[in-house]
Amino acid sequence: MKIADKEDIKLRQRYTRIVKQLMIDQRFREHPRRWKKANSAVRKLKTIAGRLLRDVERKLDDYD
Repeated sequence: MKIADKEDIKLRQRYTRIVKQLMIDQRFREHPRRWKKANSAVRKLKTIAGRLLRDVERKLDDYD
């Protein structure tokens, strides 16, 4: 998101509130009862990161 702000790119979706909650969910990954929730949160974070990366790359190519 910092790259998008710096390059003045309007993202399709920001994900700020979702990412904030997912970071909290995955924080204590080693706790036995939180293991499943933490791993799903990590998976979702990776998916969101990929989506944001593709969106920024797509819009940077449009500027060229």
